[in-house]
Amino acid sequence: MTLARGLPFGPPFAFPRLDSRVMTFGANCLADGVTYPHFSQEQFVSSPGGPVTPLILRGWVHRLAFITGASVYATVWACAGHGPTGHFLVTRVPLDGDAFGSAVSAGVLGGTGWIGQPSAGRVSRLSIATGRFHGSMSPGPFPVQIAANGDGSRIYVVNFQGGQVSTIDTRTMSIVATVAVGQDAYGVTSTPTGDTVFVGITNGSLYRIDMRGRTILDTLDLPVAAGYHFEWNKSRTRLYASQRAFDGGRVFEIEPHSFTLLRTFETGGSAQGIQLSADDSRLFVAAQDGGVIVWDVASNSLDTTYATPGCSGYGLLRTPDNAFLVVGCVLNGLVEILDPDTGTLLETLDVGGRPRELSWDKASRAIVVPNELGWVDILRAGSLPLLP
Repeated sequence: MTLARGLPFGPPFAFPRLDSRVMTFGANCLADGVTYPHFSQEQFVSSPGGPVTPLILRGWVHRLAFITGASVYATVWACAGHGPTGHFLVTRVPLDGDAFGSAVSAGVLGGTGWIGQPSAGRVSRLSIATGRFHGSMSPGPFPVQIAANGDGSRIYVVNFQGGQVSTIDTRTMSIVATVAVGQDAYGVTSTPTGDTVFVGITNGSLYRIDMRGRTILDTLDLPVAAGYHFEWNKSRTRLYASQRAFDGGRVFEIEPHSFTLLRTFETGGSAQGIQLSADDSRLFVAAQDGGVIVWDVASNSLDTTYATPGCSGYGLLRTPDNAFLVVGCVLNGLVEILDPDTGTLLETLDVGGRPRELSWDKASRAIVVPNELGWVDILRAGSLPLLP
């Protein structure tokens, strides 16, 4: 054990020996009548025994316990930012190669994350609870997006190069089935049982596939490339598919059983990730041109647009408790946190790089943010108690 030196607060705090960097502090800030040290970006660095790098980005006041495996690495008091909404602990997990797609499957000690690594040609398995990778496998060339079935026993991976979708057994990390779609595949989603998978490709077609029977059941031809991102309503009676961003901005409403196009939402804005509101009445659209477009589903018309300052939106996630609407800003290295009901900007996390597909882990209440520059950020929202 070594004592952290020069920390401008309270009694000394004990740290295991890490490397030469510990923290960078700025000016103090005041909270609840007490002055606490402020730090906005850096960090705790990896321990010699593991890759976990916890850090705070514009957070509020917390007692933080940094844990990897069963070992507590540090407990500190810290204050940053300027409001009580900002309490996101970000754990950065380095990765060999890029990180693009993500999905979460159920696990005993919290969710298991699955990260698509296109350039490396593999999918890597991440323990979200410990922030460690445990193995990888190759589903074919350039795997991009990933979807998981309801019980976590299967994930479905599409290959942008090679034009195929594969079923992966999450226990054995082996390929169970592969179906070729003949074009560059990009988006994927599935029914909860995983018996039917939907795939979007680059030429305007969507596929409905029986992965168990290795059969393409239906093809829905659209005027532009669609199915780059999917979203289901709660009753699973409607499937929404956004088109490729640089073709403009449309979202297609599909009846999934007959696989027919019902309506087209002319949203504009270079549509990317899509999410429905808690009551299914509004569709949130991450606009790469800026902002989150809020579309009224019943009237098929624009409701409003939420501002996302300095953000070219790509990934989009509404947390199941409706606390946060999370936008990954792919060209800006930011993650922006909004109030889903009002559009109020609650938090801006300067994560750097190029954040891509976002996933939610119910078990640990964490948001998984893969980054093309070679890491995964795990955001834990509201999981840390405020200091008295």
